[in-house]
Amino acid sequence: MGTIRVRGAREHTLREVDIDLPDDGFVVVCGRSGSGKTSLALDTVYAEGRRRYLEALSLGRAVAGGPLPPPAVDRIDGLPPTVALEQIAPPPPRTASVGRLTPLDALLEALWGRAGTLHDPDTGEALEITPHDAIVAALTAFAEGTRLHVEAPLVGPPGAVLAEVVRAGFSRVRHDGEVVGIEALRPVDVRGPLRVVVDRIRVQPGRQGRVHEAVRVAMRAGQGVVVAVTDGSERVFRGRAV
Repeated sequence: MGTIRVRGAREHTLREVDIDLPDDGFVVVCGRSGSGKTSLALDTVYAEGRRRYLEALSLGRAVAGGPLPPPAVDRIDGLPPTVALEQIAPPPPRTASVGRLTPLDALLEALWGRAGTLHDPDTGEALEITPHDAIVAALTAFAEGTRLHVEAPLVGPPGAVLAEVVRAGFSRVRHDGEVVGIEALRPVDVRGPLRVVVDRIRVQPGRQGRVHEAVRVAMRAGQGVVVAVTDGSERVFRGRAV
């Protein structure tokens, strides 16, 4: 049997509480109003388990809008990921699941997206995910003097897409295989896929920082897809936006 060991809990009304909780059974926390039941169960044990879980997935900022502060406690040992069902009224529907009543759905989607194998929705082909640093290494490995375009595919109605490109401060897009100025392309003239040209770089020593930033921006603009164009050849990388 495992044990969750709480030492020095002082969240809200708690005063240096030390307690051991078995992790394989039901534990009922009783006491009068204001005695610290919620402070111990939710604001200390649950809050710390949730914080650790989100930090392990690197989701602390994305899910909660910023890094989660630890509760006021010296330490908690033996703590697994935690789930809390809020007290709500009226009662939830009979068909409601734990996943719907907690943020687990979004967390599981992120977990499956990271641990699973992505497939092309059209061809069913497995898609290889290339880490950000590996993309930068591949681009900076081109021969010195190579002219490199770092581009990102754009999806959506041409008018809205072009307007967003202008608002983001970019000046060039690739349309029908050619790089054109954004001012020269009208939405009615778009006849195929568009890619925004994030940066044009001549590969040479000392440019790794610039390539790194171009890849970061391209991954965000292209929802994880980066296209590297050199002398008419193209290489597509699929990563995760950061």
